Amino acid sequence: MKGGKPYDVIILGAGLSGLLAAALLAKRGRHVLVLEEEAIPGGLSHRAVREGFSYMRGPALFLGFERDGLYDRLFMELGLSLSMLKKEGTFFRRSAPPFQVVLPHHRLNFYQDPGELFNELSREFPDHIQEFRALLSEIDRWDGILRPAYHLAQKRSPRGFGEWVDYFRERLKLSAAVRAPRRQKASAFLEPFGLDSEFCQGLELTLLLFTGRTLKEATGLDLLLLLGPLRREVIAITGGIPRLAEQLVKVIEEHRGKVAFSQSLEELVVERRRLTAIRTKETEVPVAGSVIANIPFLRLPQAGGGRRFLTFYFGIASDALPSAMSEHLLMTQNLKEPPLADNFLFLVVSELEDRAAAPEGQSALQVITSLSESGEPTPAELERLKDSILAQLIYLMPFSRPSLTFVGYDLWTARENKRLSAVGASLLSRAKARSRNGATYYTLPIRNLFLLPDQGHRPAADLGQARSALELTEHLLDLERSKGLLGPR
Repeated sequence: MKGGKPYDVIILGAGLSGLLAAALLAKRGRHVLVLEEEAIPGGLSHRAVREGFSYMRGPALFLGFERDGLYDRLFMELGLSLSMLKKEGTFFRRSAPPFQVVLPHHRLNFYQDPGELFNELSREFPDHIQEFRALLSEIDRWDGILRPAYHLAQKRSPRGFGEWVDYFRERLKLSAAVRAPRRQKASAFLEPFGLDSEFCQGLELTLLLFTGRTLKEATGLDLLLLLGPLRREVIAITGGIPRLAEQLVKVIEEHRGKVAFSQSLEELVVERRRLTAIRTKETEVPVAGSVIANIPFLRLPQAGGGRRFLTFYFGIASDALPSAMSEHLLMTQNLKEPPLADNFLFLVVSELEDRAAAPEGQSALQVITSLSESGEPTPAELERLKDSILAQLIYLMPFSRPSLTFVGYDLWTARENKRLSAVGASLLSRAKARSRNGATYYTLPIRNLFLLPDQGHRPAADLGQARSALELTEHLLDLERSKGLLGPR
């Protein structure tokens, strides 16, 4: 990594948002280097192997991959074809329904087809049909407003005076439109519809799954930004984010970028408020341009939706899984507030395509719970949680008791603390969030260092990582143009 042409951009960490930014920059002609501490790409998302069972850590469900969606347009720019990957059926999986929601008195299949979804809601909540019509109509109305600005790849940055005038006019118009839902909590947004409280609980479980926030923590805008894409398409990726990361690594390398694995970062060398070199155990890389650190989300200051997730691993006899049970299932046992710990369960059954995920005749089962506190659960608390979860699994699958095997648990703390430890806490405490159109990246007093959040700890992925990567990419290119350093390529 010494000698030769200096790198325009160096990315620390091969999480999804970091690799997306790297691929976009490489495709647009920038000389890019990615340094990753692990031996494989994926960031916080990875495959964990325990007692012969293989579990995919990180998001199991993904938004934004629909036709003409954000990923479709980004992949088209990167020379990848989502339509072909979907057609082959080996990369993406579509479950029907993509997930189920099990409530104390109701069980909902979350269908993508509007008619099927409405029929499902009408069957479970026959006294609230008009309320559901009103809610679904309002979601569609807002989606028409929000999708162009928040969920699609944006046009290039304005160049001339006239383009800037049009740009600011559109921004003011959008800001005025979203002012009301942005200022109210999601729970307050739902109140006028008069919906069944248990249905609202199901919405809260879904919000927690994708954003890590409850109805009282999220805004009405947060809820709308989730429900729009959720109504269009929810998919699973065989192999999860690591499989997607492999595709992005190929794009980077095809455009003369470099991805270096097993690079243990030791120090960021800063001179006069500028990062000048990156030291690893193996080498020292001089910095000529910008640096992006793909930081675990929970290490960033005042990270919104910073709830942590605790995963319990089980093995189960495949024939004990009810035929009506979805591959992904959300479950709550009562209506207490908020739905956390053993009152929020997200079940993920091992991928059927992955024959090595479990011993013969067995399936790997993950049960993910939500933690509101930052402290490590005590052994007694973990044992109580495990017993409570086992009881709920037996309730859900009455014939599973003899075949359920507890394998272990994982809070991810060690992996989060290890990643990019060269970026110290004192430096992170001075990070400033820059948010626009559902995208967030961070700036620092170090002028050429930027931070992108790695949200691979979440059990499901919204569009935040892709939007943030795209937004920061455009920002860096605008900086180049304004300084006249490299000019358009």
